[in-house]
Amino acid sequence: MLRLILGNDGVPFTATMGGNLTRSYRTLTQAEQEIGDARLWAGIHTRTADEHGGIVGRKIGELAVQRLMKPLPKVADKQGGAVASRHGDGK
Repeated sequence: MLRLILGNDGVPFTATMGGNLTRSYRTLTQAEQEIGDARLWAGIHTRTADEHGGIVGRKIGELAVQRLMKPLPKVADKQGGAVASRHGDGK
């Protein structure tokens, strides 16, 4: 869903898990692949289950974005009439 919302996969980020493990990723896909591998190595899922789950999850995300994620209405800003969203971030 984040790829659809952001319009790109190249979103570098760092995540800390359990308070002591920090991982950095160059893309959302890199994180997705590593998480899938970790589930496989831990014996939680099979590769096929993760692949099929990813396909279904992407389809659900696409549907959610299409049906539920609507742009915020634009409103006039009190400072010079600039256009901003209701959250004040200009989006």
